[in-house]
This record gives sequence, structure tokens and C-alpha cells, in this order.
Amino acid sequence: MSGPPLFDPDRVARALDAAGAEALLATTGPNVVYLARYRKGGRAMALVRRDEPTRPLLFVPSTDLDFVLEDVVEKADVRVFGTFHRFTAEGATLGARDALIARLSGDAREDATALDLVAEALSEHGISGPILTDAPAGSLGGPAEAFAFAHRPEAFRRLRVVKGPEEIERLRAAARITEEAIVRTNAAIRPGTAQHEAARACAVAVAEAGAQVRLANFSFGLGTALGNVNQPDDVAQEGTIVRYDVGVVHEGYVSDMSRCFALGAPSEKAARYHAALVEGQEAALGILRAGVRARDLFATAVAAVRAAGMPHYDRINVGHGIGLAGDGYDAPLLAPGDDTELEAGTVLCVETPYYELGFGGLQAEDMVVVTETGHEPLTQLPRGLEELPA
Repeated sequence: MSGPPLFDPDRVARALDAAGAEALLATTGPNVVYLARYRKGGRAMALVRRDEPTRPLLFVPSTDLDFVLEDVVEKADVRVFGTFHRFTAEGATLGARDALIARLSGDAREDATALDLVAEALSEHGISGPILTDAPAGSLGGPAEAFAFAHRPEAFRRLRVVKGPEEIERLRAAARITEEAIVRTNAAIRPGTAQHEAARACAVAVAEAGAQVRLANFSFGLGTALGNVNQPDDVAQEGTIVRYDVGVVHEGYVSDMSRCFALGAPSEKAARYHAALVEGQEAALGILRAGVRARDLFATAVAAVRAAGMPHYDRINVGHGIGLAGDGYDAPLLAPGDDTELEAGTVLCVETPYYELGFGGLQAEDMVVVTETGHEPLTQLPRGLEELPA
């Protein structure tokens, strides 16, 4: 698969202009995906130039060259370094994909490193710097010493806050796979089901959808108060709360959502507390739009939960940005100290978790896209404390 860049080229150009920089150099897996769509990571690097942002340069080790067939920007200039032995059958007529690998493998610079090729590309395009990079200060030695690199990992994080259309579609698909896994796992839970049996059902559902498990945090009963640690021998009983905080990796992007269910009728307290948590989450979603500050979502959610019958409720955050795999949360953090003004195209997880030892844990978490006038939900499962057949 190939296509245009995941990022908005104009947004990248404006960011480089604001920084007085000529290029971006990505050395970490998530940022290489962001600039070039290449998902293998490892020793690969990617370079985007201010004057031609839609044609990234991708530097890949010969050992991982085959992964360019998976997903790379269609106009990418792929350059290969290092040694790996590939052979071509005598007299064979190669198809397009094999011919591409044969050509790139034949052009590989066996004596070079990624930084050798980066330096050559910068010289070729007349770029001396500044070049914004996520590489730690001092790590770009050798031939790169002749260029003005600036260690600016925050520049990549700022760029990644606003998602492009294809990024949103990948996040939407990840959310859909996660919801389907929840539904299938629920169908496997009965009184006597152990947590590890439910975990297996969830992992199978994710794998059959062509994704990978990122978060497999679901718990039963009193174990729901233990955050995201799983207790494999916990067993579901009638009245048990089943809590999911789960997510997958799909085409380099991740999901993160939470739902709670009751195996049979829940206790009065569980039903009441869960309703209050959902009310707080919906209050935050009710004010969500471009221009609202992250800290305002926090204040609104916490105040609404307290007013709905949990006056002791408190949190350190009520959500976070989400996007690429392998780099934790995206910005912003929906917390008291985050003054970020939200932009349209930002994808957030908005949540109101609660943990009480000796009682249990409850949570509602949804993925949404910020719009100019509100938000678009990426997760669709009902938020209520639904009953599973006991």
C-alpha cells in the first residue's frame, strides 16, 4: 500500500518556516511513520524538505528493505544502506514488487550507514540547516557533523497533534476493531469464566481482524479497582463488574477505549457511580470544540461527576491525545495544568475512570475527533452499564 503523506504538507511547511528550518529528520519509529508511512522502524530514518514536503527521503537498512512494500509515501525517494543477500532466479521475469526490491537492493550502499546517506542527500539538495530532528543531542556524529541539526522532538509532537484524513481513518478502523473485540469477548463471559480465558478470546478477535493487541486490560469484580494490572485467575460471578480498558494497533495507529458491563444485575452503588462517571464524560464532550482549552475539559468533567453524586471524585487527567503507535499518548493531556487550545483534527480519548479498593473500578472512555463546532465520535458502543447474561 502507498499513498500521499499522512501529514498536511502546508502545516509542515508553516512549522519549518516558523522555526527558520529547512528540513525535518526523523530517527524514531513513530516519526518515521509520520514522515514516510514506513512502519518497520528499527534503523530507518526519514527526511522531509521544506521545498518539497510531499517527496520524503526514506533511508532503510537492506535487511528491512522488503517492508517498503507494506506502506510508503508513493513519491518517496528510498535509499538503502548495509548488506543483505538476495538472489534472483536465472531467467525469471519479475513482477512489479519483486522488480522494485531487486532494483533497490542492487542500489544498496553496502559500505554506508543511514547517516552517510542523510549527509549525501542534504548536500545533494543544498541543505545545511537548521534541520529539526528527534535524535538526541550529540547522537548525529560522523558525516552529519557538517550540518546544523537542532534537537526538537517537541516539533514532531506538535505537528502530530492534528491528524490528516487518512490518519483519522486508521484511528477509526482501530476503534472499530476494538469494539468488535469487546463484543466478541463479552459473548465468551459467563459465571465461572476466568480472566485469562476472556483475555484469550479478546486476543483472538483482534488477530482475526488483522490488528495487534496494544492494551489488554480487562478485569473482573474487585480486580477492577487495580488499574490496568490483570489478575488471570480472577473468576466472573453473577453480579460481577467487567471492566475493559483496551486498544489495538492498526496500520501504525492505535486505539484506546473503555467500557464496563455487569454480569447480571449490578449493585445499586455500581449503577449509581457508573451513571455519574458517564455524566461527567458527557459534560466534557458537551463543551468540546476547537478553541476550548484542555484544562477546561478536565474541570468540566470532574465537576459534573461530583455534582452527579460522587462529591469525592478526583483525577489527575480525564484523557489525552492519541495517534501513532510506539510513542505513548499524543498531546494534549486533559489535565489541570495543560493550557493547550484544542485544534480541529485533534483526536482525543476522553475518559472518567474511578478506582475504589474493596469495591471496584469503573470507567467510560471514548475516542473523538475535535471539529470546529464540536466533535465526531470514533467509538460507538453504548456507554451505559449494560447487563451481560448470567
